[in-house]
Amino acid sequence: MKAKFFFCVAFLAVLLTACTQQTGNLVVYYSQTGNTRAVAELFAPCMHAELIGLDCVKPYPDDFNATIEESRDEVKNSTGRDLVNGTLKLEKYDTICIGFPIWYGTFAPPIVTLAKENNLFAGKTVVLFCTYGSGGRRSAEAQFRTLCPEANVVASFGIAARRVEAAPAEVEAFVASLRAGEAGRQLVGGFSELRDLEEGDREVFAKATEQYGYLHLNPLKVSTQVVAGTNYLFECESAGPDGQASTVEVRIFAPLPGRGEPEVISVER
Repeated sequence: MKAKFFFCVAFLAVLLTACTQQTGNLVVYYSQTGNTRAVAELFAPCMHAELIGLDCVKPYPDDFNATIEESRDEVKNSTGRDLVNGTLKLEKYDTICIGFPIWYGTFAPPIVTLAKENNLFAGKTVVLFCTYGSGGRRSAEAQFRTLCPEANVVASFGIAARRVEAAPAEVEAFVASLRAGEAGRQLVGGFSELRDLEEGDREVFAKATEQYGYLHLNPLKVSTQVVAGTNYLFECESAGPDGQASTVEVRIFAPLPGRGEPEVISVER
């Protein structure tokens, strides 16, 4: 935890300087369907950063399912496609925000190429952000740290593709947490202790996860936080693509009665 704290303090100093001088930050992203681009376009003004979108020399298919199938071996082998504009002039940037969609539980393959073409971002302060269908922020961050061990990855942000309309407020809050030196800390203040599920918890979980059947989620424990509604943090068992069971955290928000249905906020492995 001390290492993360000092990383955040170092990042805070860089960020405050960049915000004053309006220079020194870069947001670079790869987007297949436009969701990650939408989030990147929010990060850039919040970070007072230059914005660069990546293009592959050989584009992926327009159909997303075909893209996922075509990228299977690239993800498995940690290889990426050639990029039209992947070599960056990093000497003028202090902080680099890197955005990507989650494919097969990690960053899309073009990010592998981006890292390799830019000396694995050695010595740079890095903030990651991603969009996903069913989570993967934590696993993508862990794999990025492995890929780029000399980069100073201070924090990561993720949002479900179906919730991109909520991104403006969440990106603003996330960047504010960076300025406050709080990003990267595992804070869950206000949540109750994990407990066994009651019938009402199961009803909320079932309603919110109706479209997530493919994850085979089995809720085991839950903690809650009362706000203008209720935040739920479910500890679940999930079967991954390889059939192996793993533990995941599913965050769900249930509004006050009459103000909408429960919705999944994130699924973190």
